[in-house]
Amino acid sequence: MKLLRLKDGNQSEVIFSSKNENGALESIDFSWNTYDFDDNPYSRLIEFIDDNSNTPSSFKNKNDLNDYWLKLNRPQKVIWLFGILQTYVYSVSIDEFIYDFYYLIHAVTDIFEELKLEKEQISFHQRLLCFMCDEVNQQFIQENIKVIRPEILEKHEDIKTKNHEFLDEDNMKQIHQVLFNYILTNKKYFFQ
Repeated sequence: MKLLRLKDGNQSEVIFSSKNENGALESIDFSWNTYDFDDNPYSRLIEFIDDNSNTPSSFKNKNDLNDYWLKLNRPQKVIWLFGILQTYVYSVSIDEFIYDFYYLIHAVTDIFEELKLEKEQISFHQRLLCFMCDEVNQQFIQENIKVIRPEILEKHEDIKTKNHEFLDEDNMKQIHQVLFNYILTNKKYFFQ
């Protein structure tokens, strides 16, 4: 499978969108006065987008997923990939994300750059480096991502330990606010 980047495929056309009938979006509570990881303005906005979207609900294989990625516009790619990454970090593991979505490794770096989340980008690279250096993963790397291994090792040779603060819950309010504002700034790419 080809390694994908944020710049691959569609960048601005709205192929998939959410309907905002009768101003339903404006009726949602978007107050940041109280914050809960699972119930906050960002999560409510994502739920609204998902509930009112014409996007596919599942994929048969990686080729379907690849085609979907290429059809999403740039802001949709950012939000979709962050959602997948967050789900894996909190429900499975970052290593499983790398195994399942190795072809999106560069795109993860791209989205952190797009969102100006430098700390998270560095933390992701630290986790990726640990994954690449772990002997348990060598066969998988050889078969799937050997082409980027030297680049990762060279770029981050000074990083020696795991950073356990990747997408740390203490920082998630700030990250969710960045994502929320990103969607509102790019509203025309999400809604009809």
